[in-house]
Amino acid sequence: MKKKHIKNLKKTMRIIQVEWLRSLLSEADAAQINTENVSEYLSDQTHTLIEGQFELTYMSDRWLLKQLKRDPTIKTYKEILIRRKASG
Repeated sequence: MKKKHIKNLKKTMRIIQVEWLRSLLSEADAAQINTENVSEYLSDQTHTLIEGQFELTYMSDRWLLKQLKRDPTIKTYKEILIRRKASG
């Protein structure tokens, strides 16, 4: 993929991560999260051990970028939920 396209996907990635974190927190805590500081609230781990296999951690930078590369039309967290339910 071209660098320009990856850069746009990374901007979308941050927006989706903010939406996801805000959906987990109370309104007062959610107001503090924005695209500039979202990485402070996310885990540093990129992989998780599940049933003896390493898998990418849900909503980590690498996991989300992989999902956006698969389907670049995704723009919101709700669209990711819909795609995940449809795929299995």
